[in-house]
Amino acid sequence: MTGLEIYKLLPKTNCKKCGFPTCLAFAIALAGKKVELDKCPDVDDSVRQVLGEATVLPVRAIRFGRPGRELEIGGETEMFRHGKRFNNATVLAVTLSDKLSADAQMDRLDRIAALRFDRLGEMLGVEAVAVVNDSGSAEAFAAACELVSKESDLAGVLLTNDPECARAGLDACKGAGKALRLCSGQALVVGAFSSDEDQDAVIFLEDGGLADVVSSATSLRRRAIEGKDRSAGFPIAVRVMDSPLKAAGAICKYASLLILDSDDPAELLPLVTLRLNIYTDPQKPVIVDPGVYEVGNPTPDSPVIVTTNFSLTYHSVRPEIESSKVPAWLLIVDTEGQSVLTAWAADKLNGKAIAKAITDSGIEERVKDRTMIIPGLVAIIKGETEDETGWRVEVGPREASALPKYLRNLPACPELVEGSG
Repeated sequence: MTGLEIYKLLPKTNCKKCGFPTCLAFAIALAGKKVELDKCPDVDDSVRQVLGEATVLPVRAIRFGRPGRELEIGGETEMFRHGKRFNNATVLAVTLSDKLSADAQMDRLDRIAALRFDRLGEMLGVEAVAVVNDSGSAEAFAAACELVSKESDLAGVLLTNDPECARAGLDACKGAGKALRLCSGQALVVGAFSSDEDQDAVIFLEDGGLADVVSSATSLRRRAIEGKDRSAGFPIAVRVMDSPLKAAGAICKYASLLILDSDDPAELLPLVTLRLNIYTDPQKPVIVDPGVYEVGNPTPDSPVIVTTNFSLTYHSVRPEIESSKVPAWLLIVDTEGQSVLTAWAADKLNGKAIAKAITDSGIEERVKDRTMIIPGLVAIIKGETEDETGWRVEVGPREASALPKYLRNLPACPELVEGSG
């Protein structure tokens, strides 16, 4: 069905309850299988029956986790990232055995909580704790689940075959939102559930060889998306007990939930970086907000350094300014997420854009000297920038790595400023 055909069946109230500004926008998203019909609470049953099959996502979306911080897995529509994008990044979970002592479990939780990494200004890491019923005891399993629910702010995943243990664990997690229960012990398990009332299906690939995991996951995704096989259209959970390479393969090949036994930061950091690379929207640059940023404790006499709002550029330039120990104002120009040379070539980094950034940020009111430093790679815009802004423009180094020496020499060697780049 097209977006307009779906729109004719919707309430047309533009209530925004679905998260979209209009019913038409929601209908277009439904037609593109970017969202599920359940997002609209006002659709009546007759319309739901008509639209249900037509708008269902090839890979069902499932939500679990803490209230207000729920995680979503699945919800995918593409075989390949470049087709459009992958919607929900792989959730990383680290196991916690219920056979450990209470003190050992707390130590393990502390190590899991510390698995956080700053990547391009985002804090990324593990999102869930997978409690494993190694003891076979309902009491021990419930105690471990309760500890996780009270002492951790991460989502809960419960691994147990025993229905009694599962019920005890789920009861212990009730106060911490919706836990996801998986059954171990088989190569494929369909129909794992989150609670007695809410049956959610997940396909669970137990720890096997890398080739087996990749082959199985790829086959399932192809059946779901290309073959429109509803029996294969569920999120895939993979448990990896030993091999970081196997974990990387699972992230590359459609794992919605990756359960790891390792809590070694050296193993987790490459996986977090790989996940970030794969699940970044290829149609949307990674950007930072335009504006002025304080580096150190700048004063009205501190230098003003100009660069673009491409995230990688920002996170390359700022650490170099910090390492110089010279407080500065970092003025970020809105170049639609493009790097310095790309933005200049696209006419996004020019005198007018910098003048607008100065006005919007209010930097003129915070500094005495109307002097800015532009990247050496775009020395060509010096003249037009001075004309547009009325500021004196100095040409900085071509590479961010040269900034510390450049900034430290500013007071002693002002001629270095004019000659850079």
